[in-house]
Amino acid sequence: MRKSLKNSILLLLVCLLLSLWGCRSNAAPEATPTPSIEATPTPEPTPVPLNEALPLQLAAELTDGDHSTWAVTFEGSGVILESTERKIGSVYLEWESIPGQWKLTADGQTILCGQNGYLHEYVELDAPANYIVIETPVPLCDVYAFEPGSEIPDWVQIWHPALEKADLLLMPTHADDEHIFFGGMMPYYAGEKGYKVQVVYLTSHHWNNPVRSHELLDGLWTAGIRNYPVIGNFNDRYADSLEVALERFDKTEILKFQVEMLRRFQPSVVIGHDLNGEYGHGVHILNAISLTEAVTLAADATVFTDSANKYGVWDTPKLYLHLYPENEIIMDWSVPLTAFGGTTALDVARAGFACHESQQGYFYVYGEGDAYDSRRFGLYRSTVGPDVQGGDVFENITSFY
Repeated sequence: MRKSLKNSILLLLVCLLLSLWGCRSNAAPEATPTPSIEATPTPEPTPVPLNEALPLQLAAELTDGDHSTWAVTFEGSGVILESTERKIGSVYLEWESIPGQWKLTADGQTILCGQNGYLHEYVELDAPANYIVIETPVPLCDVYAFEPGSEIPDWVQIWHPALEKADLLLMPTHADDEHIFFGGMMPYYAGEKGYKVQVVYLTSHHWNNPVRSHELLDGLWTAGIRNYPVIGNFNDRYADSLEVALERFDKTEILKFQVEMLRRFQPSVVIGHDLNGEYGHGVHILNAISLTEAVTLAADATVFTDSANKYGVWDTPKLYLHLYPENEIIMDWSVPLTAFGGTTALDVARAGFACHESQQGYFYVYGEGDAYDSRRFGLYRSTVGPDVQGGDVFENITSFY
């Protein structure tokens, strides 16, 4: 498994220029109704095949595979990777927070990185190097190096930018909702069918529980998503009703954000939350209600003109809502998927949710017989007619717009 691989990095000769070390608590104040989870002790590393990663001599925080620990540096310092016998061909970095532009110097040649704003970033060097300096504008959680020509492990996230145009747009509220309530949508349509699937989250967890931002990326990667998600600037705040959600969030700003996303990605199909907020979560309700309005507003050039001028307008052909009782379809997440070695879409969704370690024990991916069954959706809005056969959100989409 990915985590056991991370915890198994051997010690070699490497220097780390760090002035202060620190660890971050995993607590989550006033977020989703989830108690804080204490970090577990880091196990001792064990040997792994050399084609998995070059063994590095780094501080424990950078080799423990734990997103809740990181190394703090003062301005001007950085991480030095040095190998006298074997060259380094690529590196994989997981930052404490999105670093912005940063520099990697390999044998004296500088590469500017970070332009895409990734939290997890893979960098392939222009030429193999023995000596690398990674300038660290923000703390690093974990560092991995690989020999040139070696097989890169599948847990290394080599992200592509967000799509210019999506076939399917998923709009969950929080990290983990995309697995819990939308079930096999990502593994089936992105992984198996090869459709262009973009995920857009309403809220950000970084202000109150940063580890969930890492879990988000790990879960998407496991479920077959390869285009980097969009994460809204709305801080995660729990609300036990729509009324409380409206007190804590500006609905106009949410509508503006949703309309911009619809215009930007021009999806054929959009998937949203239950109008009752699944288990009554007020922000799920607000997200769903706003989305039903946004699909109409996005087609009106007089509304939120900045995004209309930037992307044009968009009339979304199909909007499905989780558990919506009218025009209902039931997805079959039990079919083995070739892209995942015969694993079913439901089991892949559960594997994706397992990456959300901070949320285990409180939620799970709901299936047949569950009140929040992730197979059940209703066609809330369609410009291409009703579903007849069912079981496919792309029914009646004869060509991608």
